[in-house]
Amino acid sequence: MATLLKVRGLDRGSQVVGGDIAPRGFRVNSGLGQQFPSGVKASLTPTANSVTFTANYAGTYGNNFRITTVVGSLAVSTAYAAGTGFPTITVTAPATATLAANQAIVAAVAADPQASQLVTASVAGTGAAANAAAGPTNLAGGTDVGTGQPIVRVANNKTIVIVDVDDPATAKALRRNAGRWVSLGQP
Repeated sequence: MATLLKVRGLDRGSQVVGGDIAPRGFRVNSGLGQQFPSGVKASLTPTANSVTFTANYAGTYGNNFRITTVVGSLAVSTAYAAGTGFPTITVTAPATATLAANQAIVAAVAADPQASQLVTASVAGTGAAANAAAGPTNLAGGTDVGTGQPIVRVANNKTIVIVDVDDPATAKALRRNAGRWVSLGQP
């Protein structure tokens, strides 16, 4: 049984990467599963011709991600389930039926430091459908094919990462970065 812990890297400034400013941090193995590079990524399109959410990691791990859509002012947030640590991404968006509104949702997910490490949003079909409120729905269709590899995430001041402190590589990364992270407790 894994011992899961939420951690956040402390602020160490930003660095320029390829012309873009990227937050610094340290890399740790996610404690929630493995990715399968030859596998299939899980996805979900809550409303046809609106936005599709696709897990960034191939394999069944992405089937545990949940998306909730709420009608309101544009915002994206991520919460982690107690015990399992699996994420629920809440996307609040206007119920406007335009391509521009759905492109704004895609941009908001890409700009969110938590959600963007988990999923990629893209305009689905014509992109002209309105976004309807929908309760938490799991991504689906992720399959494991080939050999699994650890999922590596960046812990910095903007992201919360769920880690397995019993994993030797993760314990080493946490020790090596002592004083650069803070424990947020169990998921």
